Parts: sequence; structure tokens; C-alpha cells
Amino acid sequence: MIFLGILAIFCKSIISWLFNFSITKDIGEWGNYISGITGSLWALAGVILFYRTLLLQKKEIEFQREELGLQREEIRLQKEEMKITKKKFTKTLLAIKPRLFLFYLS
Repeated sequence: MIFLGILAIFCKSIISWLFNFSITKDIGEWGNYISGITGSLWALAGVILFYRTLLLQKKEIEFQREELGLQREEIRLQKEEMKITKKKFTKTLLAIKPRLFLFYLS
């Protein structure tokens, strides 16, 4: 952007010299013109980037919601599996408990 501003001033200076215009007055006007355009372009770029960031955040939030749903389902399945494991463990413990009692007595 700075290069474009310098190039514009240089071109304006050459044109002013060729056609005998007042260089200092024209350079001031061109400086105002270039700074106005550059500022507007930077503001437009900022708005575009801000909008793009909002869209990316929206997609990321949707992805996180999907992941949260999958995590909930996984936790529910783990809970059911733990209940089944607890039942099997209790059944096994009840089956071997009399044997353990006899083993400790002997």
C-alpha cells in the first residue's frame, strides 16, 4: 500500500511537471486522496475479515455441538456397560464367596 502511494505521488509529480501544475498543492491533494482511499480499503478489509471470522466461529460452534452430542452418547453407553459389568462382578463374587470362606478356614 505504501508503495502504491509513493508510486501515485511520483506519477502525479511527473504529470504536474509535464503540464506545469503547482506540485506542492497537487501533492497535498494527492496525499489526501491516497490516504482516503487507503483508509477506506483497510476499513473494508477489516469488515470482511470480521465477517469471515464470525462465519468460522459459527461453523466451529456447530462442530462442537456435534462433538458434545457424541460425547453424551459415549458416556451413556459407558454407563450401561458399567452396570452390566457390575452385575457380572456381583454374580461372580456371590458364586465364589462360599469357596473363599472355605479357603480361609483351611
